[in-house]
Amino acid sequence: MEWKYPLTHYVLRKLSIPIAKHLIPSTISPTSITIAGFILGIISAFFIAINQFIIALILLLFSLVIDVVDGEVARLRKQSTKRGAFLDSLLDRVVDSSLIFGLVISNPEYLTIPGIIVASGSIIISYIRKQADEIGIDCRVGIATRDIRILVLIIGISASLFYPQALFYSLIFLTMIIFITILQRASYTFNKIRETSTKP
Repeated sequence: MEWKYPLTHYVLRKLSIPIAKHLIPSTISPTSITIAGFILGIISAFFIAINQFIIALILLLFSLVIDVVDGEVARLRKQSTKRGAFLDSLLDRVVDSSLIFGLVISNPEYLTIPGIIVASGSIIISYIRKQADEIGIDCRVGIATRDIRILVLIIGISASLFYPQALFYSLIFLTMIIFITILQRASYTFNKIRETSTKP
C-alpha cells in the first residue's frame, strides 16, 4: 500500500511520529491538532492565491504533518473516535478544494478550467468511496489517492518556481489520474455489487 501513500509513508510519518510521542503527556486534544492543521492548510491556500509559493509550500508541509500527528496522538492515547475521523476527513476535503481554488486565483486565465475539473473530480472520488462504504464495500482502489494528489500539487507548485507552466501541466496530469480513479472505483464497486447479488 506504500505506493498509494508515498508522501505519508516516506515523509510525513517520519516527522509526525516523534511529534506525536512528544505530545502524548500534554493536554492538547487530537481535535485541537486537527483544527490547527486545517488552519495552516487554509493559510497555505491563501499564499498560493497571491503567488507566494515558497511560503505556501512551507505552510502546506506543516499542515500535512500536523494532519498525520492528530491521528497518531489519538491512536497512541487510544482516543480514536468516529467524530474525530469524520471531522478530519471533512476538513481535509475543505483544504484540498482551497488549495485548488488558490491555484485558480493565482492564474485564472490558464488554471480555471483544469482547476474546476480537478476539484470536482476529487469530490467525486471521495463520494464514490463514501457511497460504497454505506453498502458495505471497502472501495480504496485507484491511483489518485489524496496522498498522490497532494504530492502532484506539491511537485507542480515547486516546479513552477522555475517553470511557470508546471502548474498547468500538473493540473492536467491530475485530471487524467482522477478520471482513471473514478472509473476504477466505479467499476470496482459495481463488480462487488454484482458478486454479492449473484451469491446464493
